[in-house]
Amino acid sequence: MILSAHADDSGSDEKSNPPPRFFVLGGYILPVEEWKSFSDAWADELRREPAIDYFHMADAEYGDGPFEGVREEFRKLKVNELADVIHRFKPKPVTSHLEWSQYASIVRGNVDPKIDSPYALLFYQIIRAAHEWQRDMNRISPEIGFHRVDFIFDNQGRVGLRAAQWHDELRPNLSEPHKTMLGSPPVFRMTKRSWPFKQRT
Repeated sequence: MILSAHADDSGSDEKSNPPPRFFVLGGYILPVEEWKSFSDAWADELRREPAIDYFHMADAEYGDGPFEGVREEFRKLKVNELADVIHRFKPKPVTSHLEWSQYASIVRGNVDPKIDSPYALLFYQIIRAAHEWQRDMNRISPEIGFHRVDFIFDNQGRVGLRAAQWHDELRPNLSEPHKTMLGSPPVFRMTKRSWPFKQRT
Protein backbone atom coordinates (compact mmCIF):
# COMPACT_ATOMS: atom_id res chain seq x y z
CA MET A 1 0.00 0.00 0.00
CA ILE A 2 1.21 3.50 -0.86
CA LEU A 3 -0.05 6.50 1.07
CA SER A 4 -0.47 9.95 -0.42
CA ALA A 5 -0.47 13.21 1.52
CA HIS A 6 -1.89 16.44 0.07
CA ALA A 7 -0.68 19.54 1.93
CA ASP A 8 -1.06 23.31 1.67
CA ASP A 9 0.31 26.30 3.55
CA SER A 10 -1.28 29.27 5.28
CA GLY A 11 0.23 32.47 6.66
CA SER A 12 3.28 32.21 4.42
CA ASP A 13 3.32 35.88 3.40
CA GLU A 14 5.29 37.60 6.14
CA LYS A 15 4.76 41.01 4.51
CA SER A 16 0.96 40.85 4.26
CA ASN A 17 -1.10 43.47 6.07
CA PRO A 18 -1.80 42.58 8.80
CA PRO A 19 1.16 40.19 9.03
CA PRO A 20 0.30 36.59 9.99
CA ARG A 21 1.23 35.32 13.43
CA PHE A 22 1.71 31.71 12.32
CA PHE A 23 3.08 29.95 9.27
CA VAL A 24 1.16 26.66 8.96
CA LEU A 25 1.68 23.66 6.70
CA GLY A 26 -0.97 20.97 6.87
CA GLY A 27 -2.91 18.38 4.96
CA TYR A 28 -4.42 14.91 4.88
CA ILE A 29 -3.19 11.37 4.25
CA LEU A 30 -5.09 8.56 2.56
CA PRO A 31 -4.12 5.43 0.65
CA VAL A 32 -3.59 6.35 -2.99
CA GLU A 33 -6.56 4.27 -4.17
CA GLU A 34 -8.94 6.07 -1.76
CA TRP A 35 -8.13 9.56 -3.06
CA LYS A 36 -10.11 8.88 -6.26
CA SER A 37 -13.31 8.18 -4.31
CA PHE A 38 -12.65 11.19 -2.10
CA SER A 39 -12.10 13.38 -5.16
CA ASP A 40 -15.38 12.23 -6.71
CA ALA A 41 -17.33 12.90 -3.51
CA TRP A 42 -15.67 16.31 -3.10
CA ALA A 43 -16.45 17.27 -6.69
CA ASP A 44 -20.09 16.20 -6.27
CA GLU A 45 -20.39 18.43 -3.23
CA LEU A 46 -18.77 21.37 -5.03
CA ARG A 47 -21.47 21.09 -7.70
CA ARG A 48 -24.34 21.23 -5.22
CA GLU A 49 -25.93 24.64 -4.69
CA PRO A 50 -24.39 27.02 -4.00
CA ALA A 51 -22.07 25.55 -6.65
CA ILE A 52 -18.41 26.62 -6.58
CA ASP A 53 -15.46 25.77 -8.81
CA TYR A 54 -12.99 25.20 -5.96
CA PHE A 55 -12.72 25.74 -2.22
CA HIS A 56 -10.42 27.93 -0.15
CA MET A 57 -11.40 28.60 3.44
CA ALA A 58 -10.43 32.27 3.27
CA ASP A 59 -12.81 32.77 0.33
CA ALA A 60 -15.63 31.16 2.31
CA GLU A 61 -14.92 33.36 5.33
CA TYR A 62 -14.73 36.67 3.49
CA GLY A 63 -17.02 36.04 0.52
CA ASP A 64 -14.26 36.21 -2.07
CA GLY A 65 -13.43 34.15 -5.16
CA PRO A 66 -16.14 31.62 -6.00
CA PHE A 67 -18.09 32.75 -2.92
CA GLU A 68 -18.42 36.34 -4.12
CA GLY A 69 -22.05 37.40 -3.78
CA VAL A 70 -22.99 34.32 -1.71
CA ARG A 71 -24.71 35.14 1.58
CA GLU A 72 -22.89 34.22 4.77
CA GLU A 73 -25.35 31.56 5.89
CA PHE A 74 -24.96 29.73 2.57
CA ARG A 75 -21.17 29.99 2.76
CA LYS A 76 -21.27 28.39 6.22
CA LEU A 77 -23.57 25.67 4.93
CA LYS A 78 -21.14 24.89 2.11
CA VAL A 79 -18.24 24.66 4.54
CA ASN A 80 -20.20 22.23 6.74
CA GLU A 81 -21.18 20.06 3.79
CA LEU A 82 -17.59 19.85 2.55
CA ALA A 83 -16.45 19.07 6.07
CA ASP A 84 -18.90 16.17 6.06
CA VAL A 85 -17.09 14.74 3.02
CA ILE A 86 -13.80 14.83 4.93
CA HIS A 87 -15.44 13.23 7.97
CA ARG A 88 -16.87 10.46 5.80
CA PHE A 89 -13.46 9.39 4.44
CA LYS A 90 -11.55 10.04 7.68
CA PRO A 91 -8.17 10.99 6.20
CA LYS A 92 -5.34 11.36 8.69
CA PRO A 93 -4.58 15.06 9.34
CA VAL A 94 -0.94 16.11 9.60
CA THR A 95 0.17 19.64 10.47
CA SER A 96 3.20 21.66 11.45
CA HIS A 97 3.42 25.33 12.37
CA LEU A 98 5.68 28.04 13.76
CA GLU A 99 5.36 31.62 14.89
CA TRP A 100 6.92 34.16 12.54
CA SER A 101 8.34 36.04 15.53
CA GLN A 102 10.17 32.94 16.76
CA TYR A 103 11.56 32.22 13.32
CA ALA A 104 12.81 35.81 13.02
CA SER A 105 14.40 35.88 16.49
CA ILE A 106 15.82 32.34 16.70
CA VAL A 107 16.36 30.87 13.23
CA ARG A 108 16.83 33.60 10.64
CA GLY A 109 20.51 34.14 9.92
CA ASN A 110 21.62 31.40 12.32
CA VAL A 111 21.39 28.33 10.06
CA ASP A 112 22.74 27.24 6.70
CA PRO A 113 21.33 29.63 4.05
CA LYS A 114 20.06 26.58 2.12
CA ILE A 115 17.55 25.88 4.88
CA ASP A 116 17.06 29.41 6.22
CA SER A 117 13.36 29.40 5.46
CA PRO A 118 10.30 28.74 7.62
CA TYR A 119 9.10 26.43 4.86
CA ALA A 120 12.21 24.27 5.34
CA LEU A 121 11.38 23.72 9.00
CA LEU A 122 7.75 22.91 8.33
CA PHE A 123 8.58 20.73 5.33
CA TYR A 124 10.73 18.45 7.49
CA GLN A 125 8.24 18.51 10.36
CA ILE A 126 5.21 17.49 8.32
CA ILE A 127 7.10 14.52 6.86
CA ARG A 128 8.19 13.63 10.39
CA ALA A 129 4.56 13.88 11.57
CA ALA A 130 3.47 11.40 8.88
CA HIS A 131 6.20 8.99 9.98
CA GLU A 132 5.41 9.35 13.68
CA TRP A 133 1.75 8.61 13.00
CA GLN A 134 2.71 5.29 11.40
CA ARG A 135 5.09 4.49 14.26
CA ASP A 136 2.29 5.13 16.76
CA MET A 137 -0.07 2.88 14.81
CA ASN A 138 2.50 0.09 14.70
CA ARG A 139 3.10 0.25 18.44
CA ILE A 140 -0.57 -0.64 18.84
CA SER A 141 -0.88 -3.04 15.89
CA PRO A 142 2.48 -4.21 14.51
CA GLU A 143 0.76 -6.09 11.69
CA ILE A 144 -0.07 -2.74 10.04
CA GLY A 145 3.53 -2.36 8.88
CA PHE A 146 5.19 0.75 7.46
CA HIS A 147 4.20 2.27 4.14
CA ARG A 148 5.64 4.83 1.77
CA VAL A 149 4.12 8.32 1.96
CA ASP A 150 4.22 10.46 -1.19
CA PHE A 151 3.61 14.18 -0.64
CA ILE A 152 1.85 16.60 -2.97
CA PHE A 153 2.22 20.25 -1.96
CA ASP A 154 0.77 23.49 -3.23
CA ASN A 155 3.03 25.23 -5.74
CA GLN A 156 5.87 27.02 -3.92
CA GLY A 157 8.00 28.34 -6.77
CA ARG A 158 11.71 28.53 -5.94
CA VAL A 159 11.33 27.29 -2.38
CA GLY A 160 9.56 24.21 -3.73
CA LEU A 161 12.59 23.38 -5.86
CA ARG A 162 14.79 23.72 -2.80
CA ALA A 163 12.41 21.48 -0.84
CA ALA A 164 12.79 18.78 -3.49
CA GLN A 165 16.56 18.97 -2.97
CA TRP A 166 16.13 18.79 0.82
CA HIS A 167 14.04 15.66 0.31
CA ASP A 168 16.74 13.99 -1.81
CA GLU A 169 19.29 14.69 0.92
CA LEU A 170 17.16 13.05 3.60
CA ARG A 171 17.17 9.45 2.39
CA PRO A 172 20.90 8.57 2.82
CA ASN A 173 20.78 9.77 6.43
CA LEU A 174 17.65 7.92 7.50
CA SER A 175 17.41 4.67 9.41
CA GLU A 176 14.53 2.21 9.22
CA PRO A 177 11.59 2.38 9.33
CA HIS A 178 11.89 6.02 8.21
CA LYS A 179 13.71 5.09 5.00
CA THR A 180 10.81 2.79 4.03
CA MET A 181 8.25 5.50 4.76
CA LEU A 182 10.04 8.26 2.84
CA GLY A 183 8.22 8.51 -0.45
CA SER A 184 9.08 9.72 -3.91
CA PRO A 185 10.38 13.29 -4.37
CA PRO A 186 7.56 15.70 -3.48
CA VAL A 187 5.31 17.09 -6.18
CA PHE A 188 4.35 20.79 -6.23
CA ARG A 189 1.15 21.79 -8.03
CA MET A 190 -1.34 24.64 -8.18
CA THR A 191 -3.83 23.69 -5.48
CA LYS A 192 -7.14 24.66 -7.01
CA ARG A 193 -6.25 23.11 -10.36
CA SER A 194 -4.55 19.91 -9.37
CA TRP A 195 -5.82 18.77 -5.99
CA PRO A 196 -8.45 16.05 -5.76
CA PHE A 197 -10.64 18.94 -4.57
CA LYS A 198 -10.96 20.30 -8.12
CA GLN A 199 -14.44 20.32 -9.59
CA ARG A 200 -14.77 18.05 -12.58
CA THR A 201 -16.39 19.25 -15.80
